[in-house]
Amino acid sequence: RERHPNLTIASYFSISHFPADHERDSVIALGASHPFDVCAIKKLFFLIRDLKPNIIHTHHSVSSVLTTLISQFIHRDAILAKTEHNDHRHIAKHHLVANLLTFPVQSMIVCNSDTTLKSFKWWERLIAGDRVMRIYNGVDISRIVSIIHVCAEGERSEANDSFVLGHVGRLTAQKNQARLIKAFAAAKAVAPIALKLEIVGDGPLREVLLELTVE
Repeated sequence: RERHPNLTIASYFSISHFPADHERDSVIALGASHPFDVCAIKKLFFLIRDLKPNIIHTHHSVSSVLTTLISQFIHRDAILAKTEHNDHRHIAKHHLVANLLTFPVQSMIVCNSDTTLKSFKWWERLIAGDRVMRIYNGVDISRIVSIIHVCAEGERSEANDSFVLGHVGRLTAQKNQARLIKAFAAAKAVAPIALKLEIVGDGPLREVLLELTVE
């Protein structure tokens, strides 16, 4: 993905081995080994001090709190924005504490879906006020259109009367692919057409979900 030359991307922890939209060498890895890694906090401090960014956008709970605190001390002119991607009915308590600390000073709080926005706790809604907005995750429409064209030309391996259900995401308890697999099995048993479930992703529950598909 092309990005603006004045855009700096930093990762508080080590860079994940999962695919990303940016080349690995284009991300500044602060290398934290735990949430309150002193060396990483110092790097974050100097990064904000030296760059003096006009806009600071954060997502992760720990890095959001640290970035917000540092910017309030040394760069109060920055516009702060925080993105919420998770359903707040299932997030950890430390994430809620992070929101309690950071929401009051954010210029903008972005939700990636209606579900995320509706799951806000009552006090999160109260603190956020009218600074909350919804911006859906970006989707490359051209890739979807190209696949549709392939399907129209009869190049799919599945029969024309089959129905394929797809899911893309991290294989974690929060995503609850186990329920999807069980529901799909029940539907497949009574469906009048051939059904196929394709799950794309990786995560700590990979082996558990693989075993579930065999049952």
